[in-house]
Amino acid sequence: MNILVIAALVVFLFSFTDFIPFKKERDHDICYKTAFFLTYFLFTIKYYYGADFIFYTEILDNVESPLTLLRQNSKYSDYYETGFLLLFSIFKQLNISFWLATALISTLYFYAIYQLFKYLPEKKCLALCVLVILDYNQIFATLRQTIAISLFILAIISFDKGKYVKLIVFVVVSFFFHKSALLVELLVMIILFTSYRKNITKTYFAIATVILVVFSLLPLQTIFATIADVAPISPQAKTSITHHLLQAKRIQWILLLYIPICLYLSFTDIKANTRTDRIFVSCLLAGVLITAFMYQLFYMLIRIRSYYLPLAIVSIIRQLNYDKLSNRLINGLKQVLLLCTFLFNTYSILLMYHRQNRVPSHIYDSSTVFDLLHKSKDEIIQEQSLKAMDYWSKDLNKFLHYNDEKELK
Repeated sequence: MNILVIAALVVFLFSFTDFIPFKKERDHDICYKTAFFLTYFLFTIKYYYGADFIFYTEILDNVESPLTLLRQNSKYSDYYETGFLLLFSIFKQLNISFWLATALISTLYFYAIYQLFKYLPEKKCLALCVLVILDYNQIFATLRQTIAISLFILAIISFDKGKYVKLIVFVVVSFFFHKSALLVELLVMIILFTSYRKNITKTYFAIATVILVVFSLLPLQTIFATIADVAPISPQAKTSITHHLLQAKRIQWILLLYIPICLYLSFTDIKANTRTDRIFVSCLLAGVLITAFMYQLFYMLIRIRSYYLPLAIVSIIRQLNYDKLSNRLINGLKQVLLLCTFLFNTYSILLMYHRQNRVPSHIYDSSTVFDLLHKSKDEIIQEQSLKAMDYWSKDLNKFLHYNDEKELK
């Protein structure tokens, strides 16, 4: 069993503690902090893990000095953002190993998530479980976008606290770590600033639900490909966008989550009486709208969704907490949502376990710092590099075109 499945299984089991009526509330807090620490630990001990590390280690070994990067473009500038190159250049100057670099980035992300989950009145283990299962690949395998997402979360927290200078700094700096941040964060911020002072009602979410249905039927692949073709962006960006657009599906397993969420938000009375609630509801609305428009383009949406997913999870659970004394319809929708969440989490873990055994390159086999107890660093790097190169040359194309119906059988 690889480390991804172990991490998902740990938070899944701990999520059930949210529904145990402990006599003392601190027992829930102990369970949550234990689950959080174990998750952070499992995600941080990865060692030259995944397929992307072969590119990142090359940058860490060969990137120019910080002063050189400030004066001129790097040889990696066509493919990697300035902020990321500068950060790795500093790491290189400080003689920070690749493992420590990834551990520091994971620490930044989990620090941002821990600060964000302080806004949750309950069900923190469930929130962590949904986040890990939906976003495990982003948390585990990406570096640049993880930094950008972490800074964006801290920006929203700063906005709630009225620290506008920090808000601007976090948002602007995040732009220099991943290109997607510029588009997604601006969309979320525009919706946030135009709606958080208003009374957001269930009508907004009902409209978003209709959009989801309509856009699930449109030929979005062709529409977005045409837009990307005429857009004033670099050839590399066009290639990346086209690659993501090729993976379009109308029927996806995640509908088991999307449909009950949309129905619940379309019928319940949205509670947004405080500034904090209005901010989170606005971020939720932005996330639901983006998801509705881009539902079919799942491969691209997975990358974009990571920015607002943690905020949406917090907002939904806060709404569920407000609805404890609701009518039968709302209570029924709440129970359906929780049941579907349980089914989705269960299926996702089974699918993760199935996939790890189906990848010929064994790219998902666990590799942690504890492997150094019986192998040398060079041996581990060589083994993992061979797996990564095999993955990029053979497995990736196969899995991008794998039929969803086969996975569900």
